[in-house]
Amino acid sequence: MASASPPRSSPMLPILAAVLTVATTYLVYDPTRIGLDPSNGLYVLWVSAPLGMIIVYMMTVAKPGRWDDALARFARLEHEETVTVDSGSSSYRAAPERRKTRTGGPLLKKVTAVPADLTALLELSADGTPVAFFEIHPKVAYVAITEANAMNASDCTTVLMKLEEGAPTFEARPLVPIDPLPQDAVSFTKDPKFSEKYVVQGADAKKVRSFLSEPIRAELCDSPATWVEAEKRALAVSIYGDFDSDRAYRLVETADVFFAEYGADGGQTLLEPSGAPKKKKKKKPDAPAGDPAESPA
Repeated sequence: MASASPPRSSPMLPILAAVLTVATTYLVYDPTRIGLDPSNGLYVLWVSAPLGMIIVYMMTVAKPGRWDDALARFARLEHEETVTVDSGSSSYRAAPERRKTRTGGPLLKKVTAVPADLTALLELSADGTPVAFFEIHPKVAYVAITEANAMNASDCTTVLMKLEEGAPTFEARPLVPIDPLPQDAVSFTKDPKFSEKYVVQGADAKKVRSFLSEPIRAELCDSPATWVEAEKRALAVSIYGDFDSDRAYRLVETADVFFAEYGADGGQTLLEPSGAPKKKKKKKPDAPAGDPAESPA
């Protein structure tokens, strides 16, 4: 399957910058070696080109510890969400909304790597420099955060999960209208809203359509920047761009829809990490004596 990846910088960029820097140093003293006249405007490029590359590199190079606060916040599954304030009045006006910070429970466990059977999919989805790995469910579900480097121009947050059964190999990514559809694009003619936002590639169209059920497609339409890749019994759900704890939590919510249908070990929810206290079910009140519903006919 031909996979369209996020824009990546060429590995030749640092080599080119080095060559131009050496050339600049060499030619600045005697540019006539190659017949270049210092009074010619093109001569300026030998100085400005490498200088510009150095400036761009210094502005975009990853800064150590830049995500420390956001990662600590995400480890607590702390996030902001919009809640409706119940004023208790019967006014026809819509109830006001406000932002409220919530915490998901105990700290997510930070690990040094993901299991080997998820590594290949991680490298396919986000082959940048690893920053942090969080374990949601041992040996089953993880969150990986990577940052851009010379080989990959995008930061990435990925939820990796093992599946109960094998999945069709496919990739679902946000649709760029100006790009032509690939030959192996899977059509969703009965879901025009999804087709307007996503392009899906896969060899077995029938199995891919079945796998991307209606609830999953609806969730992806609500998160149109999400990328999904599946191979065998592993699945990755990713977003690209600077790490943000609220966006990362929203990504976990999206991945949870996949996990509920196909996740290994019975598809536990990703929103109750391993070690989190289970929510107690409310006990139903006993029916009062003489209740008609409990009385014999």
